[in-house]
Parts: sequence; C-alpha cells; structure tokens
Amino acid sequence: MKNSIQKRLFKSFTAVIALVVILLEAFVIFATSKISYQNMERIMTDNLDYAMNSIVFRTESLDIMDILDPSFRQYFNDNNAQVQIINQDGYVIFDSLGVFYTEKIVYPDITMAKNGQRGVWRGKVDYSDDQVMAMSAPIINSTNENIGTLRMIISLNKLNSLKIKYITYFIGLGILTISIALLISRYMAKNIVTPLKSLNDVAVKIADGQFNVRSTIDSNDEIEQVANSINYMAEELIKRDQLKNDFISSVSHELRTPLTSIEGWALTILNSEKIDPKLRDEGLEIIVKEADRLSDMVEELLDFSRFTSGKISLKKEEVDVSFFLEEIVKQMKPRVLASGHMFLTDFGDNLGLMVVDRDRLKQVFINVLDNAIKFTEDPGLISICGRRTKADELIFIIEDTGIGIDEKNIKRVKEKFFKGALGKSHTGLGLSISDEIVNLHGGNLDIESSLGQGTKITITIEANIVEKKDTGGI
Repeated sequence: MKNSIQKRLFKSFTAVIALVVILLEAFVIFATSKISYQNMERIMTDNLDYAMNSIVFRTESLDIMDILDPSFRQYFNDNNAQVQIINQDGYVIFDSLGVFYTEKIVYPDITMAKNGQRGVWRGKVDYSDDQVMAMSAPIINSTNENIGTLRMIISLNKLNSLKIKYITYFIGLGILTISIALLISRYMAKNIVTPLKSLNDVAVKIADGQFNVRSTIDSNDEIEQVANSINYMAEELIKRDQLKNDFISSVSHELRTPLTSIEGWALTILNSEKIDPKLRDEGLEIIVKEADRLSDMVEELLDFSRFTSGKISLKKEEVDVSFFLEEIVKQMKPRVLASGHMFLTDFGDNLGLMVVDRDRLKQVFINVLDNAIKFTEDPGLISICGRRTKADELIFIIEDTGIGIDEKNIKRVKEKFFKGALGKSHTGLGLSISDEIVNLHGGNLDIESSLGQGTKITITIEANIVEKKDTGGI
C-alpha cells in the first residue's frame, strides 16, 4: 500500500521530531555564539579599563605622544592582545605588534571612540587572515579632553575553533537524536498499525460470512474498544442470521400451509364432475380465508420492508378517539367472543381528538388484540381501556389473562422475526411493526408480562391537538 497509515504516522512523527531538534539546535548554536562573543567582549572591557586607568594615572598631558614612554610600551608589549594608540587625526602612533601604517585607519569602533563612546567591531584586518574583535575607547585627560583612542584587538581563531567544535558536537547529537527518534517512531507506528491490520483482517472475514471469527486485541485503549465493537457486531450478525434463517423457514412453512389448502380444494372442485354444493361452498370459503391469510402475511412483509428502508410515511388527520375505539371494538369483539373469551371495554369521558394516522394506528390495535386472542388459550378475559391525562396524553391499555411471556423473552418480543416458543406468529414482525408505528407517532409501546399471568400492553400517544381560534363574526 503506497500511502499506508504506518507510513503516514512514521513520516509525521519523524517530521515533528526533526523540526523540534533542528529548531533546538539552531537556538543552542545561536545562544552559544552570542554568549561566547559577549564573554570575549567582557574580558576585553576589563583589560581595556585596566589599561585606560593606567594611562590616566600616568599622564596629565594633552599630547598623546607623552604617554608613549618606555614603561607604557613595555606594558602594552606584555599584554596578550594587540594594542593600538590612535591620535585624533586617525593615525596609529603605537602598535604593540609593530604593524606600520602609512595612512590613517577608519573602523566603526574607532569612529565611536572619537565621538566619546566605546565601540566594538568584528571582522578582518589587512595585515592578517584571522577574524578579530576590536574594542576602542577614548583617552580622556584630566581636563576632560579626548586626546586619542586606545584600541585593543584580539584574534577570534581560538574562539571560532572552539565554537565550531561545539556546533559540530551539537549537530552530531541532533543527528543521533533524530536517528533514535526514527527508530522509536517506526516502533510506535508499527504498534498502532499492527492491531489495526488485525482488526481489518477480522472485519474482512466477517464481511465474507465468517461470523465466528473474533478479535483478540487486548491493548486497553480505543483500539480494543473498536475490537470489542466488532466482536459484538459479529455476535449480533450471528443472531440476525439465525433469525433470518428462522424467518425464511417459518415464512416458507406459513406460505406452504395455505397454498396447500388452496391447491387441495381447488383440485377437488376442479376434478369433481358432480360435487355436493355444500361441500363446494365449504371449499370455496376455505380458499377465500386462506387467500386472505396470505394477503395479510404479504402485507405484513411489505410493511416490514417499508419500515426497514425508511420509506414509510404517516398520513395524519384529526380523529375522534371515542369513535376510533368503537370501530376497533366492533371489528374485534366478534372474534374475541367466537374464541370463547370475555371482552371488556372501559373508555373515559372526554377523550376528545387526536392527530394520528388512523389506518396505521388501527393496525397496531388489531395486531395487539389479535395476539391477545391467540395467546389466551383457555376461555379468558381480554380488556381494552383508554384515558386522556392532564398532560394531554392518550393512554390505551390492552390486557389479557393468557399464557404470558417468559422473563428472558419479554425484552425480545419487539425484535424483528422473533416468534417465541409457541411460534403462533406468522412472521414474527407484528409487534416490531406496531412498535415502529407508535414510535413514529412520538409515543411508546410498553409490555408487562409474567409467564402464566397474562400480558399488559400500554400504548401512550401525544394527542398533538392544535387549538383552533374562533374566526366567526360577532
């Protein structure tokens, strides 16, 4: 891979470390050079002050030639630095090295000394290839008159050699630091990328359908969290895959049963030249019922597809709650009674209006009541009640005395394709779709149940009524 994460990390780490080292090296070299020159200037200042005090102590003359007696010459000759005395005209009248000048000399430090200030200059002189540092100070006599310039010159060769030595040392240390940093960067990048590669291998295998593959990363960091998430995803995929297989098997069985019944009666009617009208009518009635059953199953599957793809939309309208509940009762009461169960209703007063998708919400109530009928085997009791709270919420409770739901399954009954131990649901999608519909209305579908104690389903929906202003005349 041309642009792998490991390469990018390695380059980033190296670039940052190299930049820091280079900046630090530049600062150290600059600081060392500056401090070295400052120390040299301090030493020259001390020597120049000592020499200047001696001159002032020894002469009161206005003529600079008066200070060039043998004792002063010997003092300058004994000094390690080159010393010059320059008159006000700019001519060198004394040089401790014996350098002969035919013309007056002009340097920035001399110019400053003529103006009464101490000056420092670094550069090269005509009589030597060495780089030098020169410091000049005005010679002031007892009458406070500037009678000339005392100049001290020191070669910087030794200082520059020492400075180059230290710079070389610092550069070598920097190169060593960067080299070590490169090794550390490579190691760090590898430590980060290696588990990522492992995660990628696991993800590829899971994508290939090998759901039993797991990541074993144990790094106690964010990468381990990702690994745990991938492992959890794999476990969920196994569950989903099992649910899918169970769903396909169940739907195949559920479709085969009515199709077999329809085919059997159709062939019976078709192949019988003389069939008893009563038997024929009975067969046709079974065909119609089984066709309706198939239609309901197909509609349920289509609803599931719409919800999964997010293409479902609600067609909300104002609905009279009391009238809506009466419609539900009229539709479901005959089925409840035909199953040998008692059917009780308890609706509060002033239920008012609600803004809902009438057909979708009716689908929820019919599905819940249909489950209550299916799972109440012995003649039992099924009830439905409705209340409107002060918070303008509508609460509907559908309760039965059926077989109930096991505690370990109660959290799964709203999962897609879950059918429970008895497998009485056609597709295992009814409650899942009902829960989606209620959620789209901004409500909740809550289930309370105990095995052998029946089931209680509470549907809570906000009324969503907007008060209408009276626009009539007076």
